[in-house]
Amino acid sequence: FYGAYLLYLGLPNTMRCPQDKAVGYTIVTILIGFVLSIILGMIVGGVTAAGTMGAAVGNAVRIGDSGSNVSIDTDSALGKLAALGQQMEKQGKKMEAAKRSGDANAQAEAASAMLGTMLGGGSQVEALAPDAIKPFLPEKLAGFKRESISVERNGAMGVQVSTGRATYRDANDNRLELEITDMGGAKGIMALAGFAGIETEKETAYGYEKTYKQDGRLVNERWDNNSHNGEFGIVLGDRFAVKLSGSGEGLDMNMLKSALSSLNLAGLESLKDQGVKNG
Repeated sequence: FYGAYLLYLGLPNTMRCPQDKAVGYTIVTILIGFVLSIILGMIVGGVTAAGTMGAAVGNAVRIGDSGSNVSIDTDSALGKLAALGQQMEKQGKKMEAAKRSGDANAQAEAASAMLGTMLGGGSQVEALAPDAIKPFLPEKLAGFKRESISVERNGAMGVQVSTGRATYRDANDNRLELEITDMGGAKGIMALAGFAGIETEKETAYGYEKTYKQDGRLVNERWDNNSHNGEFGIVLGDRFAVKLSGSGEGLDMNMLKSALSSLNLAGLESLKDQGVKNG
């Protein structure tokens, strides 16, 4: 994230862009890099998401009978992108005001707020406190006893991320590891990933891995038959990534899915707007 601030400072000299356009150049550079990484992933993975994205855009845009009135569903991915653009414009004005003031600290704070707003999808988001994540890491999970637990919250350049981890083991030495990540500070990126409609599937003689959307949620599952290990993960509210990994001869994907489903996922997802600061 500090690199983004350095990019903003260096663009006028290295790329000869106008000083008053440095903010816009920085934002565009970061967004292009992100979009290109998605496109490259599609090419390498053999995924074609154009149809999915086209459908998403088509469903979000409504054109009146006369053809002159065009409206965008504010709850759609396209509507959220439009709202993000408006918020970024506000942050850009604050950034330019800080720059004109000559106050280096004010400029750094404005850059931090801008990056936090961009990654947060138009909002600055304070990740959940460790005590708020702990209840979602139960002492027992699908008959497994918890062996360890750790929760932490970190932040830099206006972006906060909280992570909770817990390990479990049963009498037959089968092991589970539960990880909950509050990506609130980067939920804008999570939403873009969902908007891209990325779906992949790969099969080998030893197992498989696939990513897909189910009931509006991004889901990933992976299983290796040889080593008897795998993971099942789901993204809730474009913010919380919940992943359950397991290893042991007594485990399979159905067991991982059942164990993860036994968690209070609805309760966690209901916190998706907690700590969100607009503007």
